[in-house]
Amino acid sequence: MQTRTYTAKQSNTAKLTDELIAAGLVQGTRFYGTGYDSAANVTVVYVADDFTVEEEGICDATVAVHVPLTLAEAKHAKNSIIDLKTQTIISIGAPYDGHLFSMEYGDQLSYIALCLAVMASQVSYPIEVRDMVDVAYYLTDAPSYYTFFFTGLGYVQVVLAGGRAIKDQVNACTTIEQVNAIVDPR
Repeated sequence: MQTRTYTAKQSNTAKLTDELIAAGLVQGTRFYGTGYDSAANVTVVYVADDFTVEEEGICDATVAVHVPLTLAEAKHAKNSIIDLKTQTIISIGAPYDGHLFSMEYGDQLSYIALCLAVMASQVSYPIEVRDMVDVAYYLTDAPSYYTFFFTGLGYVQVVLAGGRAIKDQVNACTTIEQVNAIVDPR
């Protein structure tokens, strides 16, 4: 086996492999795969020792026009990372009175159901809620529950709005370089 090395060439190895196969190289017989060393910014194509001049031409031409990501793919990837960070921030919990309370989706639904029960005067006080480390916290009346509830929902809305604002910046980009330059400061 030998390698064909392309310096200063970024690559998406899965996408490049598919492009080489589409160009006519048969994986597993004379073409074995691709690799990318990000530290050295080098793309490597693994080929058979008796790789022909014609196959070298196909390989060189395909690598030359290879674009690791389209603008749309770069935006999608960046937005996925922003969404993951948004979910992570929410999963850390909403701060309230020195405690962190879960605001995961299922917990939000439970808080909404409890809010409806509070509104309908169908609860007994104090209401016990548990924080992220399972410490009991007591809400003594409807106003204290409403403050707790709307503080938590407000926290989620602020986190979501922050993610949306960064995604709006990503979606406004016209180049991959602009997309790569956006940093999520949260």
